[in-house]
Amino acid sequence: MTTRTRAAAIAAALAIAAGLTACGQATPPVRAAARTPVVSPTTDPSPCGSGGAHSDEDTSGYVTDALGEPVLDTWGGFGGGAAIVCIGVIADDGSIQGAIDAEFGEGKALVVSMFPRSDYTVTTRARTTVVDDGERPPQLCVTADEPLPPQCDGIDLVGWDWGSVGGAYEEHGGVRWGDYFVTGTYSFDTDELTVESATADGPDIGFAWDSPAGVCPDGSARTPEELRAIYDQDATGFLERELGIHSYWWGDDGCGKLAIGVAFDDGRLQHVFGEQPRDGGVLIVPLLRETQ
Repeated sequence: MTTRTRAAAIAAALAIAAGLTACGQATPPVRAAARTPVVSPTTDPSPCGSGGAHSDEDTSGYVTDALGEPVLDTWGGFGGGAAIVCIGVIADDGSIQGAIDAEFGEGKALVVSMFPRSDYTVTTRARTTVVDDGERPPQLCVTADEPLPPQCDGIDLVGWDWGSVGGAYEEHGGVRWGDYFVTGTYSFDTDELTVESATADGPDIGFAWDSPAGVCPDGSARTPEELRAIYDQDATGFLERELGIHSYWWGDDGCGKLAIGVAFDDGRLQHVFGEQPRDGGVLIVPLLRETQ
């Protein structure tokens, strides 16, 4: 898929998904039901060829225009030496594939679910704040403000036990918090982390998202206002409304490239926004990393 075609596909997906409520806030996420994956482009081989191929505009256009489903990517096709084109969609329960087969004939295109729901064994990339205010489940904070007790925006922790951290926490005004490396099972379906262990000590991998020494690849930068508009109008609309994935404002990488925080990404989110994030303008920053 050419850069122009990829950009057009992503722009179309964002245009379908974008939407704001009053005061410029993104529409609250609506979680999609789990669907059966066909094949994952990040893990499985497919019969669709690879780089330099031409997409089948008829089939991908049919998915977008007739079926109303965003097409995230296309690859393969005759131009890549394969007799079939792969069409990447958010998820397919078989209905999109059936409609394409009925319209164009079987074997013309393979629908690829790029975001099938599944669970992952994960750990935090760095020591991360956990806040328990007693009004909701304990939160693993993707973002946390400095005032004490911390103001936390994050994901629910299931099975959190303050006794397991040996009293290594602070408490004020009925709110308890502390910083830990947390390991467990993350569910896309519920946006929850089921805790297996928590410790104050661990390997701090950190977040490699700042441009080194402030060197910007293209020598330019967007203004904070421009970045915020992209985040509010496009990125969050796509992530939250279409994928049901909550996103968090992280600002920029020092070169005017938008950085978006999420709980977890196995590489598929970054793939959709561009595999070269510093050139593509959007960098996905996950709080959690997968463990073996």
